[in-house]
Amino acid sequence: MCPGRESNPHGRFWPRDFKSLVSTISPPRLVRAGLPASAIRRKVRKKTYLCGTKDMIKAIFFDMGGVLLPLFPDRCIKAYQEIAGFQDVDKYLDPCHHHGFFMDVEAGTIDTDTFIAECIRHCAPGTTRETILRCHDHFFGTPAPDDVALVKELSRDYDIFLLSNNNGLSMMLHEPNFERAGLPLDKSFKKMFLSHEMKLLKPNPEIYRRAIEESGYNADEILFIDDSQKNVDGGNSAGIHSILYHPGKDSLRTLVTDALQQLNG
Repeated sequence: MCPGRESNPHGRFWPRDFKSLVSTISPPRLVRAGLPASAIRRKVRKKTYLCGTKDMIKAIFFDMGGVLLPLFPDRCIKAYQEIAGFQDVDKYLDPCHHHGFFMDVEAGTIDTDTFIAECIRHCAPGTTRETILRCHDHFFGTPAPDDVALVKELSRDYDIFLLSNNNGLSMMLHEPNFERAGLPLDKSFKKMFLSHEMKLLKPNPEIYRRAIEESGYNADEILFIDDSQKNVDGGNSAGIHSILYHPGKDSLRTLVTDALQQLNG
């Protein structure tokens, strides 16, 4: 432990002369008001690190598919071809950037019902909505337990957001999937920035601008993790600290932890 420090229940360390520290990083009125140390600590806990340094990063944007959610495009293509008879589905489906009407539904230019109808038009006679849902579900795995634990741990000190190219059909499948994994979407993220709702796709600069604005943070206070180099480049161009995740090769925990340590000094 550093000299002149005491531990606290949140795993941080605070100088014993806490008022002196707060006066250097918070409005002087907090000290002059005579607030108890516990109240002052709550106000600055997310901004204060070991030896009294400040957090640079205040919020984290996670991509969903390919980062928090494993993707299996080959398995999905096989299901569409063998179960539904959608033989040229590989022209449309891609783990990072879809094409054709698969892209349109993520851009929000067509709705879920239109997407399903277009899928059925490409499929064998007798294909139903339920068949499309079944085939589409083959695209997704289950969030890894350590990644679920990581998000929960990070949420103690950072606001956690999703920034995802997504669509209504996939979200219907994701909600119970994440719930079963112990990471309910409606409770685990401060906000979900979803392409089909925003009618913008990564790496369009506008989706980053709006996500930054609606998050309430400055761009340089945000860490963004994505599995597409194009999307990472788009984030960096917007001023966000953006890093590339390689599914199946990188440890998400190690990647995020190392980035936070480097950025927060």
